[in-house]
Amino acid sequence: MKKGLLILTISILICNNLLSENPIFFVGGDLGFSYSTTNFNQSNLQNNSNFLFNLNPNVGYYITNGLVLGFGLQFYNSNNNSPNSVIIGQKSSQVYFSPFLRYYSKSDVFGQVQLNVGMIHSETDYYENYVIQSIQQTSVSDITAVGLGLGFGYAIKAGENFKIEPFLKYNYVKYSYDKNNLIANTGGLTFNIGFSYSL
Repeated sequence: MKKGLLILTISILICNNLLSENPIFFVGGDLGFSYSTTNFNQSNLQNNSNFLFNLNPNVGYYITNGLVLGFGLQFYNSNNNSPNSVIIGQKSSQVYFSPFLRYYSKSDVFGQVQLNVGMIHSETDYYENYVIQSIQQTSVSDITAVGLGLGFGYAIKAGENFKIEPFLKYNYVKYSYDKNNLIANTGGLTFNIGFSYSL
């Protein structure tokens, strides 16, 4: 009974939107940079901070006037040199699939909540200490990560259907390394400049 009522409600909302003169879909994306901090559950590992470049294409459907259900891809990339005396450099690339809900107010301010599910690929160059000398080694990891994102922005109308959207967002993801029971969590702010085109 409850499932039937839910399906009926969603169907009414969709049909009402299809019959209205308001936009139904939008396509867009954003790009920018992030500052994030990673914490580990093992005290012998040093927490670290990174700057990351990101690119995020997305599409959305207006459930009602102002409320959008959307799906996006997030791409992050970072390259840090000499974080400490042991680690020489770290390269990281991240890809997330991110369904989201976004609400546009009448004043063009919008808020967004999203789920982040994806993969982190990292390469770490480090020194392995031996009796005679330290030898440079490389560690490669591919890790599944899950997290949430919460942010807000402002939609600047640049045409009848085109908007420019500065956007500030906080992302949190958690992931683990199965081989040594290492758990890490990363949180950081992302500032992006985006755009959307309504159809």
